[in-house]
Amino acid sequence: MGHARWAGKGADRGCVVLGAVLVELVMAAVAPMAAWSKEEVWDAGPGAAAYGQPGALGGAAAAWAESARRALPGLPLDPGLARAAEACARWLGEHAVAELPPGLVELSLRWAGCSDPTAVSLLLLTSESSPDELWERLRELRQRPGFRHTHWGFGAAESRRERFRTAWVALLSERKVVLEPVPRAVETGQSLHLVARWTGEALASPRLIVLLPGETTRELAAKVEGGVATVATGALREAGEYTLELLADGAFGPEVLALLAIQVGGQPATTWSSPVVSRIVPITAVEAERYLLDLANAERRRLNLAPLIVDTRLRAMARAHSTDMVEAGFFGHRSPRRGDFGERFHASGWRALRAAENLSKSESILEVHAGLMASPAHRSNLLSPHFTHVGIGVATRKGELDRVEFVVTQVFALPMPGTTLAPDGPP
Repeated sequence: MGHARWAGKGADRGCVVLGAVLVELVMAAVAPMAAWSKEEVWDAGPGAAAYGQPGALGGAAAAWAESARRALPGLPLDPGLARAAEACARWLGEHAVAELPPGLVELSLRWAGCSDPTAVSLLLLTSESSPDELWERLRELRQRPGFRHTHWGFGAAESRRERFRTAWVALLSERKVVLEPVPRAVETGQSLHLVARWTGEALASPRLIVLLPGETTRELAAKVEGGVATVATGALREAGEYTLELLADGAFGPEVLALLAIQVGGQPATTWSSPVVSRIVPITAVEAERYLLDLANAERRRLNLAPLIVDTRLRAMARAHSTDMVEAGFFGHRSPRRGDFGERFHASGWRALRAAENLSKSESILEVHAGLMASPAHRSNLLSPHFTHVGIGVATRKGELDRVEFVVTQVFALPMPGTTLAPDGPP
């Protein structure tokens, strides 16, 4: 996922979201999810007290740790990711469907005390209690070009579906920073101090986006010294849930490095509510564009905001960037061939008082939208009362797990007076 804003000066943010896959063994026996048509509330139980809290492996990860390390030598087995995977495995064992629903992986990460913005998930239902089939799938994934994951965890749970004995979930993440422990819940008025250490090459301009309970955001620059970035939130005076998003600029623009939900004046949630979806999840790129518009405007109606109007020139700009990312093999706001968002927007000739861009990629359009809404930077674009027009462009390619991946660009704008607009027409 990525985000860029232009309003006289550049301010870029971004991250990557990848979806889930169920291996062929399960795909042959379980129908894939078309849509979630009713709300379900699922309780994960007590979660971690803090993000980045050192801990020991538990559950299946502890039982099979040595076997796991032999299967993926040199790839650290992380206790937090293992705990998040165990929670997902419990859900999979109870439901035995072809993919995890939108938002469940991210909730499990927060619940387990992981600051990873998201994780790639590999799912498996087996008739045996051995993880050998999971190891084989993970080794295949690791051998593919572009594998960049630095940490992983796995979990298992009993399957309630006839013919299957065990539900397995593995989560893999690319971590560019490691945070010192941050509590998941604090008292009203308390300030949090984030300390992030780079795991590799440092990225430029680290900063923190803070989403307050009332949907307002603020941006804070981090101080960098000796390979460590530090930033303080200031007093968190309003009770409710805050979202903290740590970003920095990489080769292709902004990247989200960490995402933390903080409960102020209360306790972190342990329950997750599935989305209510009233239509089939789209398959084609054009259907995906329309569906993302519907989802965005539904969110805006919830806050009594005017719906976004599709402009065909903005849509052409968005489609061109999504196609460029697919053809040139990159993901970000800064194109090796066409420049950054500001350059591309100015080249389009569209005259705007302000403009912004969101990027995301996933095998699920529902995951695309859920990921954008979970990120303060992207959410602020989708719900900004200052944007009136939008262009959404979707391109497709084979994803990391050999399923169709949607590569999404959203361009938002507020036109200058007298700007010639191009209202929506045929796709």
